[in-house]
Amino acid sequence: MRWSVVTARDLQEAVQHARARPGTVLVDLDGTLGPTGFPLNASRSALLAVLGPILANGHGVLVVTNRGGAEQLDSRLPVVARARKPFTRLWRLPGDISCVIGDQLFADGLLAARLGVPIIHVPSLDMQRRRPLARWGDKALKPLFRNDGRER
Repeated sequence: MRWSVVTARDLQEAVQHARARPGTVLVDLDGTLGPTGFPLNASRSALLAVLGPILANGHGVLVVTNRGGAEQLDSRLPVVARARKPFTRLWRLPGDISCVIGDQLFADGLLAARLGVPIIHVPSLDMQRRRPLARWGDKALKPLFRNDGRER
């Protein structure tokens, strides 16, 4: 079995891919929208500017993080904290998920695979800080994903 991945150069390109898919877009927080542990409240306007094109198309956006204690960003950008990706039984999902935008195949890619939707894979903003297990997991899982977008 091969799962679907679209490889994007950056978050802006990922947003353009997501705009083309009807439904709710799940977006990873740490490593994708900003470096691990960045303060959400200080970045609210920047995140709304980046994710705005998805919202402007009438799509929903759900920010998903394994981080605990993440604040709510905005009524248009709900946050699921302590999500324990790729496991979804612990939290409610909208029924119209179209894709997942994330930086780790190990967590975000497997979440997309469990949901039966493609992952739009972006380079991590944390390359220097990523844990060896996550790097190893991404390398081990990469052959299981069929690239439906451009190659990096």
